[in-house]
Amino acid sequence: KRSTLQVLQKAIREESSHREQIATFQSMGDHLVKLCAFQPKAPTEPRQRQAKSFSLEKEFPGLCAMLPSQIMIPIQLSLTAALPPKDSNPTDHIPFPAATPSFYSFDDNVKLLQSLQKPKKLTVIGDDGLEYSFLCKPKDDLRKDLRMMEFCAVLNRLLSRDEQSRKRRLYLRTFSVIPLSEDCGIIEWVPNTTGLRHVMQNLYVREGIFGRHTHNDIKEIYERWKGRSPLGYGKEMLQKFPP
Repeated sequence: KRSTLQVLQKAIREESSHREQIATFQSMGDHLVKLCAFQPKAPTEPRQRQAKSFSLEKEFPGLCAMLPSQIMIPIQLSLTAALPPKDSNPTDHIPFPAATPSFYSFDDNVKLLQSLQKPKKLTVIGDDGLEYSFLCKPKDDLRKDLRMMEFCAVLNRLLSRDEQSRKRRLYLRTFSVIPLSEDCGIIEWVPNTTGLRHVMQNLYVREGIFGRHTHNDIKEIYERWKGRSPLGYGKEMLQKFPP
């Protein structure tokens, strides 16, 4: 972290052409950190429902005012360097795509997901006219997720070198992970996917194992085994919810 700050400070001091761009990066990063941590006001009336979305223009006018910008949208395709082919001249190789989308505007409607930390789904419109969505995740250190994606990228390179893997088109679908601080960051949204929890829950519902009171039952089992043998807790949970 200290080395990164030293590089940035040196670039600001010595490269006047980079000062504005670096300042824009820092400002957008600060806005996104605040967006990750933002929580809409709780309902004041008993029958009033919790908000499922909010207006980005209303809550974060400063962030919206920064666009359009030349900052590259941090999608996995733009961030992944392609290695030069074997027996080729590496000096002629271009590792990154020639054209990468940059920030043009935001979709004003930011969705609130209903999981524990209330992450947000932010949609960016690129200068290519396409939409790119990201998950703004608070209270979570994404550095481990970033390392896992880097590990998956190495596995993809190994798979691409193997003839049988190439024939079967084997690869791991990766996505960009951008830690903004020690406890928040943004994750590239992968469309047309379903979380494992939802898959399993639908299976349990179909088998008649999951119902309205299931969450309370799980909590009751957890409280009963708290501070005791985790093996006993696991055994009872597996009996109730067989894999």
